[in-house]
Amino acid sequence: MIVDPLRTRAVVVGVDEYGIEGWSLRGPVDDARKFVEWLVSRGVPAANIELLISRPAGPVCGVVPSEPVSWRVEKTFTKMTSLSSELLIVYWGGHGVADNMESCRLFYGDAVERSKLNLDLNTLLRAMRTDSYSSHPRQLVLVDACQTFVHDRGWVTSLPRFVPAMGRSESSRDQHVLFATSPGQLAVNDDTARTGLFSQAVREVLGQLAPGTWPPDPAALSDGVRRRFQAWYDEGRTDQVPSYVSFCGRGSEEHVVFSASAADPRATAFSSNLLLLEDDAVGRLRSIVEGVEVPADLALMYRDVARGIAGRMPPFPGSVWGVVSALRGATGAVPLFEFLARLASAGGRNSALLSWIKEHAPEHGIALESLARFSGPLRDVYLVQVTPDLLGAGFDVVLWCYGPCGGWQLMSTSDGLALGATRAALSGLLEEILAVAGFEPIVEFRLPVDLLEHPVDELVVCFGGYDQRLGDLCPVVVRPQDRPLSPEWERKWEQVRADQPGSARPMSADAVSAYDARALREAHTIGITRDRVTTPIFEAVEAVLAAGVPVVLWHRPSDLHLGYQKPTEKILLGRQPCAVPGAVKDQRFDAGRSHVPGDHPGLGVVLLWDDPNRIPPTMTWRAPV
Repeated sequence: MIVDPLRTRAVVVGVDEYGIEGWSLRGPVDDARKFVEWLVSRGVPAANIELLISRPAGPVCGVVPSEPVSWRVEKTFTKMTSLSSELLIVYWGGHGVADNMESCRLFYGDAVERSKLNLDLNTLLRAMRTDSYSSHPRQLVLVDACQTFVHDRGWVTSLPRFVPAMGRSESSRDQHVLFATSPGQLAVNDDTARTGLFSQAVREVLGQLAPGTWPPDPAALSDGVRRRFQAWYDEGRTDQVPSYVSFCGRGSEEHVVFSASAADPRATAFSSNLLLLEDDAVGRLRSIVEGVEVPADLALMYRDVARGIAGRMPPFPGSVWGVVSALRGATGAVPLFEFLARLASAGGRNSALLSWIKEHAPEHGIALESLARFSGPLRDVYLVQVTPDLLGAGFDVVLWCYGPCGGWQLMSTSDGLALGATRAALSGLLEEILAVAGFEPIVEFRLPVDLLEHPVDELVVCFGGYDQRLGDLCPVVVRPQDRPLSPEWERKWEQVRADQPGSARPMSADAVSAYDARALREAHTIGITRDRVTTPIFEAVEAVLAAGVPVVLWHRPSDLHLGYQKPTEKILLGRQPCAVPGAVKDQRFDAGRSHVPGDHPGLGVVLLWDDPNRIPPTMTWRAPV
């Protein structure tokens, strides 16, 4: 990126005196002066710098200062909309809070007890990403102020709010914001040295730039500041946590990076970010969603999309609009639009909401095609990977969770086939998700082929205060380890996903082992029956896997199931493929009742359900503890 310092503009604000008793600071004005000195030393013309400080006196490096009162600050930012630059830098030092909507508020010098005049920084930053500021394509904002929560201050009056000129959102803006704190924290000010700790760190990093280097790299600046605060944290000097928000143009993802130690536990990604969507879009969206029937799985929809967001999100808000409001504060637009896509397809297609999504998703760099996968029912998948350890003395177990937003590892243990830690982890997860009936997760066990008959569906978990079999609570399926990916496998899985009926084939193990090529080629779902207890079922399983068959059902050895296809047919025939896991779960539940016949389809049933698109990354091997 080539930026000329002569084509750089800056707004520098330092407020250390207010119209409120006890609010005086020692440092923001000195920090603002030093920042102007640094800008000029790097070749930024004095005429391109606006300096607003308490007790303005003589010029600073040729820059004539003004007072940081409300009307003058607001006039300065309005003035910027009629000017242009290759890089706009904003620096602010002084008092700040996070309001009830977790937006950062920076107080003007004329703030008084009854009217705490302030700049709504999040709104300003949002305005700076619209066409009102199209003449400033690159922006760097540095904020040395507290972000303590306003409701902790005990103020009885609400905060006034200045709304800047707000144009239409543009995707070509590069905006980088570095905050002195994470939400909920105080910004440390060193009264003796007359400087904010954050401003000191920024100056130290910027002071190391080689002569002639321009502009400063925002990511490198953030990293340098983070390292200094980490060192000060290790020394016990501060637990302040700077935060960095970057909105990169041309369709790239927004991201937020928190550093040093944990922020206030109430802090969310919402509070470091800017509210998504402009006011007119929000008004139209609200009128649409408030007429939408509330889905039964609304809480799960919110939980699923919010889980992948950096930072802590608010708890489930309890209403559709509450969810939209919470997701507007995410660090990217993807979770909000994923939620809206699900909402639009819940209970039938909502044409008004779909039209709104079609209009606004591209404004946030979201391809409409990417939202198509969110039109199905919401269901998590827990995948338990069981692999022999390196020493061959036991098994390593890794628990993964997969949802529409991706997959992530939840647990790793070496407790082997006893699965004790896995049972405890699954118990906690199921207590959380099974509150909404009908949206049970699928639990997959990825096992070596010779362990596919291990009775994982009979694993006992605690749910509702009682011990229950896992297979009675949710669909439990198995998957083979190390299956080579093949075009035939992928093609047949697409048939399963499309719910194409009529291709299930109940076959004897001997027939499968004899490679009935026609049947294997046509079927995406196969049921295998044994003629004898000693029939080598795994030879048949390996045969159908080699043929690319992704869904295979059979029963563990039982005299009453030998050579008898009816239990297998009862589950498979005439059923849509995607309904098979649920049918197996229902049969297992029924089989748990007393007085069921010995050939009940739910007794000892094994379902291999192998999705080629959901395979966990290679795990890091380690010897068992």
